[in-house]
Amino acid sequence: GNAIVTRKEIAAALPPGSGIHSYAANAMVCSAIIATIDYMNELDLVNNSDKVGEIITKRLLEFQSEHEMIGSVQAKGMNIGVTVVKDKASRELDREATMKIFLKWFQKGVLNYGYSWTSPPLCLTKEHAETSLDLLEESIKEVEKESK
Repeated sequence: GNAIVTRKEIAAALPPGSGIHSYAANAMVCSAIIATIDYMNELDLVNNSDKVGEIITKRLLEFQSEHEMIGSVQAKGMNIGVTVVKDKASRELDREATMKIFLKWFQKGVLNYGYSWTSPPLCLTKEHAETSLDLLEESIKEVEKESK
């Protein structure tokens, strides 16, 4: 466990349920945070995330209509989830196919940690997103072909 030693008047000033953290109001940490936010603003990363996220979502929704095993797509910006199912009628999750697809995608050079969701870096370009999606679709087609 952890403990903090302080004076009674300081402890009394803290609202119930609050606490003191090692890095709270640390000047170096605050400077790093400000620099990070400035850098994100300079590169317009939030808007990039929205734009590239829309491209990815649109393409994944196309995959969903074209491939029986893509059951659903959930996305907000570039926080994206895909459900792989045995068939759309039953909507039964297909964990084995999920792992095969994402392993193949990884083997094609896309770092995805083997999950059916991804949250790419905010600096992802449209071109890199398209390449990654092409490789994902190749992986889906390969697993579909193997399943027949």
